[in-house]
Amino acid sequence: MNVFPTFASYLDAFRDLQSSLRPECVVIYNGFDQEVLKLMEEFDFRNSIPYYMVDFEIEDGVFIVENRYPLKIIGRHNMENLTAAITICEQLGMDRKSLLAAAESFGGASKRLELLLRGDRGNVYIDFAHAPSKVRASVRAIRDLYPDRPLLAVLELHTYSSLNKEFLPEYSESLDPADHAIVMFDPRIVANKKMEPLDESDVRRSFGRGDIIVVHDSRDLEDALDFVMDDLAGQKFNILLMSSGSFGGLDLKKKLERAWDL
Repeated sequence: MNVFPTFASYLDAFRDLQSSLRPECVVIYNGFDQEVLKLMEEFDFRNSIPYYMVDFEIEDGVFIVENRYPLKIIGRHNMENLTAAITICEQLGMDRKSLLAAAESFGGASKRLELLLRGDRGNVYIDFAHAPSKVRASVRAIRDLYPDRPLLAVLELHTYSSLNKEFLPEYSESLDPADHAIVMFDPRIVANKKMEPLDESDVRRSFGRGDIIVVHDSRDLEDALDFVMDDLAGQKFNILLMSSGSFGGLDLKKKLERAWDL
């Protein structure tokens, strides 16, 4: 929101890019995205190639592409990104099988759905996600990975846009795939940024979930984690930690290692 105040201004950035291209340029675009499709209709490119998604299945938490290539990355959005990269490379004359074989060793970026802990009680993933679309994609990725396991999603609202009361409804339903949800924000940061104050009802209403546990500091977060983990005692479950901040300085890895006797 601090870069593109409106969605229209965000789309204009793509229009500017498209306007700068010569008509004979090859344009590879996401064939799933309705907004992208609308933008493509505004321009007449002689060579436009849509990409969709490679065939994949999930086995024991691993994405396997085309029944042969087990990947280290996870999530449908990453499968779309992989398809985009393969489509580009194929246009440059590279072999598809070699590309997929190379993709097997790609571990993804640090703190992008990174496996933080694995234990008898489940897995813990950490993600830099903070924008609504990223939160939505990351929660869905872990839900798809282990659909039978309860999922606890923990999100820290840390950026200027995420703490903006007018922007907050963009997060609507983003945490819905999770069985339990904790949202953290520090009222002092909101005050320091001279923004309109937020309260717990704003968070629950904007996310569209009345059962969200709202916390404000690291001590509250520890208590909330203990409460949910006690509720899930005896079950194998996953935790997804999402923030571009530091969760109030809490060492969550150490906290969860201690809680899970790792």
